[in-house]
Amino acid sequence: MLKPYVLKPYNIPNPKKIMLKFKCKDVGFECGFVAKGKTEDEILSQCATHATKDHGMKPEEITDDLRNQIKANIHKSLF
Repeated sequence: MLKPYVLKPYNIPNPKKIMLKFKCKDVGFECGFVAKGKTEDEILSQCATHATKDHGMKPEEITDDLRNQIKANIHKSLF
């Protein structure tokens, strides 16, 4: 019989170490860029800079639809 999983101090993630992560490839680009940050706004800012610098996008090409796709693909991660 399996024992129930018990949370103990050593296996509970430290909330201070939980970060947000976004991978450019998750929205359809063939790209290895990964944005990491503590807030959604940090991630979106990094993505906007990356899109203009590395993908040659103009700021007006970063549409609300693309921002929403990015937001939907931001995940919590331990770093």
